[in-house]
Order: sequence, then C-alpha cells, then structure tokens
Amino acid sequence: LEDVEPPPTARELAAIEERLRATLPASYCAFLEQGNGASLAFYVCPSRSPDGTSPRVGPARFHSTRLYGGWGTLLFELEQARTNVFQLPPRILPIAEGWSAPVFLDLTPEGAGRVVVFRRGLPGWTGLPTDSAWLDVAPSFEAYLNALELDREELAHEVANSPTTSAHVAAWETHLDLLAPDW
Repeated sequence: LEDVEPPPTARELAAIEERLRATLPASYCAFLEQGNGASLAFYVCPSRSPDGTSPRVGPARFHSTRLYGGWGTLLFELEQARTNVFQLPPRILPIAEGWSAPVFLDLTPEGAGRVVVFRRGLPGWTGLPTDSAWLDVAPSFEAYLNALELDREELAHEVANSPTTSAHVAAWETHLDLLAPDW
C-alpha cells in the first residue's frame, strides 16, 4: 500500500455510518487503520468471479475516511454514487475506485457485507464484455482482501515500460522481492 493516510478518527467513522445507515464491518475498520485512502503499488485482481471471468477489479485507490474533501473520500463518493452515477440505495458504500470497476461494500440485509463491483461495458473491439454488470466478488471484505493476487501480466507490462536507471531497477527489485519472491 502506498500514500496511506492516518487512521480514521471515531468522528469520521461515526459520520460515515450515520450517512450510510449501517455499521461498518470490523474487518473493514481494521483495514482502514492500516490502509486509509491507500493506493496499491501493483495491479491486483480477484482469483475468480462468479461469472467465470477474471475482470481486473483491484482498487487503484481505496477511498479515505476524511470528512472534508472531495473526490476519493468515502462521504463524497457515497453522495456521488447515490445521486449521480449509480442511484445507490442506502447501505451500499463505494470503498475504492478500481482500474476498470468501482468496488462497493454491500451492507444491505440481502448483501450481508459482500463486496461487489460494477463492471463497465467496453466497446466490442476490445474483446472484453460489452455489457455493464454488477458482479459479486467476495462474500465479505476480509474474503475480498484474501482473494486479491498479483496480476503478473500487468506487472510485467509495468516493469517493461519503466525507466531503466539504476535507481528504478533497484526499486523494482525490492518490490518484486517482497511481492513476487519467485520472479
């Protein structure tokens, strides 16, 4: 995780829960202690999705708990998703902006804490799904985190397109030693 903000305050969590009209899961709150507003150093994807595809839905950046801010804060993103973009009902929280799909925590009685994404349909020439769809990704936030894995194809692309200065090469070696020891 990179660009991590300080852990959330009790006031921030209370404001989010009040606006959401639901209690945040303990696993999500524990994550916020270490990864509030964090971006991921590498692309990730769920190991599998219910429709048999493996869309790249790993978050580019988790939303922050900060109360006063715009884009990228939980309350701002929640308001945008409710009014402008998705017409979300209460108890569904946008938690991250993914590379190709926003990530949501579904705290409705039916959702029971599952993680879902909204996969945007893409043009047919991409060879990727053309229909937009809601996809269940994991039954809980903890299961979502456990399902994430390195996307080695994207990682190889990043490495191949990085500067080749000795400092960049050394930084990549350090990252790869930590995240993909078998590289």
